[in-house]
Amino acid sequence: MKGYHYRFAIRGYSHPLLFDLSAHNPSPDLAFMNEEYDSGAPQFFFTSAHLDELSEPAQVWGRARQLLDMFHGIYVLASLSPNSPFGSARPVLYNLYDLWADKGLDSETPDEPSKHPYTATVLAEPVHPVYSSGPMSQALLLARTEPDVLTLLTQLGQELDLRTLYAIVDTLRHYESDFDGLLQTAGISNAKYKLFTRTADNFGASGLLARHGPSNNQPPANPMPLSEAQYLVKLLSRQYLTDHHGIQFPEPIVYEDAGGMLEDF
Repeated sequence: MKGYHYRFAIRGYSHPLLFDLSAHNPSPDLAFMNEEYDSGAPQFFFTSAHLDELSEPAQVWGRARQLLDMFHGIYVLASLSPNSPFGSARPVLYNLYDLWADKGLDSETPDEPSKHPYTATVLAEPVHPVYSSGPMSQALLLARTEPDVLTLLTQLGQELDLRTLYAIVDTLRHYESDFDGLLQTAGISNAKYKLFTRTADNFGASGLLARHGPSNNQPPANPMPLSEAQYLVKLLSRQYLTDHHGIQFPEPIVYEDAGGMLEDF
């Protein structure tokens, strides 16, 4: 058995945080490795068995990016605090290395996210119960078969600006037959939701980050701050995943500063 075919160096999470993410939440679809050095912090790497059968670097970059986005997507839901270490910043992949050929590969423009970023041979393997023991693991396994979960996690793993947040809401509205009921269950008033949509839509309120260009529509008197918009969409996403897929999230983690460590999730 050759083992993993490719690996990427990764940055964007602190080393202790990345250790917690990988050690406490194993997944059959992705993995992290590290190399220890005599001095300095260890170097962490990202890999996946779903990359092994690919031969084109652009495909490897694209699939790895999407799998890591999905991983990051479920973790932005770990905390609703605006200063959580699971903020909107995406982890970065670099230095693709072919382990089988023992050589580095040039950077490529990644392929666009696909509807099914998996390899059939990996999906056919039995899944050990440890891989479905927590909310993160459950969500990643569901993404294999449930298009709504795959789409949500991929979107949540992006930079959470207003356009992306509105796209996530579009996804929720598409899959949720009773969106007003979802708002109510999540504890979000219609007035608060309308303020979010008006802020996201209006160029006068959000400038270049708005969904639309300049218009004669008046902006809201008090536009919703981005951190509040992120909170609203995270809350809706958590509620949807609980209602439709039984994923039980813990109580929201509150961090005093952005250097907080991962609690049990």
